[in-house]
Amino acid sequence: MKIKSMKLLLPLALILSLNSLSQEKYVCSGDLSPFGGTGFETKTYERTGDYFTKINSMGDKSYFYILEDNDTFLTLINSTSNYPSVFVTFIDKKNKTFVENYFSDMTSSTPSIPLKGSCIRVD
Repeated sequence: MKIKSMKLLLPLALILSLNSLSQEKYVCSGDLSPFGGTGFETKTYERTGDYFTKINSMGDKSYFYILEDNDTFLTLINSTSNYPSVFVTFIDKKNKTFVENYFSDMTSSTPSIPLKGSCIRVD
């Protein structure tokens, strides 16, 4: 009987231990007024292994490489191979803020405006 109950407990213990592993997840909200909009844009950054998945309020997903990760901040990079561009996100873990900005080739005469706001960790 002991062996049978051990066989039942082992899978249960494995499932519970996997669920207890914390996935790093941030919900960030930025003010749209610098872009001429009203309200806020909300997005989620969630660690998936060695990268982060960003899901915006429309449900669109993008994938970010982790350039830097320490106790204070995250630096995340998304790049395309179709044209020279990079999307950079900084998440300040201590101050619970974020800044993200898009940079493309040098032919644009209008500089990009960063989106700034607050983040909370929700995992």
